[in-house]
Amino acid sequence: MKYFTTWIDNASRFVIVLISRTKGEAFEAFKTLHPQLARLKDKKIKFLRSDNALEYGASLDHRLDRSTPSSAFADYLKTSGIVHEYTVSYSPEQNGVAERMNRTLLEMVNSMLHENEVPSELWAEALQTAVNLRSRAPTSAHPAGKTPFEL
Repeated sequence: MKYFTTWIDNASRFVIVLISRTKGEAFEAFKTLHPQLARLKDKKIKFLRSDNALEYGASLDHRLDRSTPSSAFADYLKTSGIVHEYTVSYSPEQNGVAERMNRTLLEMVNSMLHENEVPSELWAEALQTAVNLRSRAPTSAHPAGKTPFEL
């Protein structure tokens, strides 16, 4: 496994991380995740914000072949009624919540691996542990010290 995709609920800041071998697996991961999230909270996903990466359906070339995974992702979002918001190129601050979460999680992973002298091949397991810890720790952003997992 080489890549991960971070999915964050905007209201609760609950994090789900999907680990993959290639960048192109983001669409299949979302197709699996989407119905699970809808059943979990009995609510509809309204918006998906991402950078301009091709794996999320972005294309500067409007002549993009309709059979490509990125085009299929865009079509899936459209038929599901999900508005896809793209950030401006080279402006990571527009997707600050995700960027900060990625940084926090990677810092936790590096600390766990280094402190416990664990081989770097186990980074995916450390990442899942970091996500679980982060989602179950109270934050000042939520009332009464509730955790993202509780919300």
